[in-house]
Amino acid sequence: MLKSWKYICTGVLAGLLSSASAQAEEVTLKTIDGTLTLTGDLLDFDGRVYKIQTLIGSLEIDVASVTCEGSGCPAVEEKTEFAIAVGDGVNNALLANLLEEYAFQEEMTAEQRVSGSTGGTSALEMMDDSDEVKVSVSVQQSDTQSALTKLIDGSAAIALTTRPVAGEEISAFTRAGFADPSLPGQETVIALDALVPIVAPGNRTRAISLEELALIASGQIQNWAQLGGQNAPIRMILPREESSTFETFNRLVIDANRARVNGNIERADSEETLADEVARDPNAIGVVSLSARRNAEVVPIRRVCGPLAKATPFAVKAEEYPLTRRVFMYVSGAPVASRITDLIAFAGSGAAQDAIQGVGFIDQGIMAYDIDNQGIRLAAGLLAAPTPAALQQMRDLSLSLVDSQRLSTTFRFTTGSSRLDNKALGDVDRMVEFLNSEEVADKEVLVIGFTDSIGREDLNILLGQSRAEQVRESLITASGGTLTGDRIVAQSFGPLAPIGCNETAEGRTINRRVEIWIRDRV
Repeated sequence: MLKSWKYICTGVLAGLLSSASAQAEEVTLKTIDGTLTLTGDLLDFDGRVYKIQTLIGSLEIDVASVTCEGSGCPAVEEKTEFAIAVGDGVNNALLANLLEEYAFQEEMTAEQRVSGSTGGTSALEMMDDSDEVKVSVSVQQSDTQSALTKLIDGSAAIALTTRPVAGEEISAFTRAGFADPSLPGQETVIALDALVPIVAPGNRTRAISLEELALIASGQIQNWAQLGGQNAPIRMILPREESSTFETFNRLVIDANRARVNGNIERADSEETLADEVARDPNAIGVVSLSARRNAEVVPIRRVCGPLAKATPFAVKAEEYPLTRRVFMYVSGAPVASRITDLIAFAGSGAAQDAIQGVGFIDQGIMAYDIDNQGIRLAAGLLAAPTPAALQQMRDLSLSLVDSQRLSTTFRFTTGSSRLDNKALGDVDRMVEFLNSEEVADKEVLVIGFTDSIGREDLNILLGQSRAEQVRESLITASGGTLTGDRIVAQSFGPLAPIGCNETAEGRTINRRVEIWIRDRV
């Protein structure tokens, strides 16, 4: 944290206080997050930078990074200026809606002032009732890696990406003196998206597996007849190689199936162009973000086992669709203006979810599905039960969930850890708000832990119970007493009722989860 002060202050060792500083008034400056406090005599203030004399020397501190306390504090023009670096895959509509809704919540109006015709940069200003600009946001479009680099060099206060920060990028942050950006408080999940295979309307492809997508991309499947279709060549179009969408496709589909993309594969400059091109060609197939599908037809994914995976809002919210991805908001950890801190908190809040709807992304608002909508999954679990004991457990599970509703929020844990991941930490607050709402305030809450099938069943049931208890305690603690232990029941069914196929790594990851169900109290 101390290293980050190099971005907001410069100092020289002064030794003794000067006579000028003796006549100045004492002030106390505190970083917005409250982690550092400096007290000294105010020497000068130019509207942007405080210059104070302290026992360790003269310091110059950016006004946007601190609050000033004391009778000597000057009047500050309340205008905040900062930049948001936007990686590819995050469209302008999502950010514009978030900023406009934040402005509305703060009783301001938002207006785009500059077009994005120069260097991929646009600007949005927020004004009060007298049309005085209070917040000015520069929006810088770039690739994901460049967006994260802008956080490190201080040219942006926030970065938006559609993939998590990678290992080398984390190292770059730590080398610059910042903490790991994937830690809570620096990484916020603000929305969800998914990669989807698309074809032209009228194409008779009803489903496709991830392995088949990999074989098409590698050139090993070249004709629709090889997939049971008509005798026609397949034209595959993929996003730009440097895009985050292709990075996700490469990781989840190509690498997972040990394939390699054909060097002659057709590429599109943008996902929107890709979707339009596929929609026009009955022999084309492509992969884009759900938010960029436009008029193309989305093809469900055929899994190794179980029902087809469809990119429905519930499946994406529960992160059960195999190509689900998160939209991240990152900060460096350097002290920032209170407006920036407020915007980050807003972006992860329930109030922001309305702004996400309608622009193609999936919000994190909570949906409730009746048990009937889980029928295929439960039936598959009954059919797949390997032993009479497992069959009886599945029957017990089905009976315990009669007349229950499953909520879309599904809690997951950091890989190889018992710690809730960053999205789950935000989900706790949203879930508390939902469970306290008038519509469900009289419902009993079932917190059910599930695992993959690796290892002994009895140990998996214990693991599922442990994680369910952890989520239960997190909800009770976060509620501040509004949710009581007698209303929330923690259970575990271990490897029963899998969502994904335990034969694959992706399926096992999906199966390690804690679900929330609600039902009328008996």
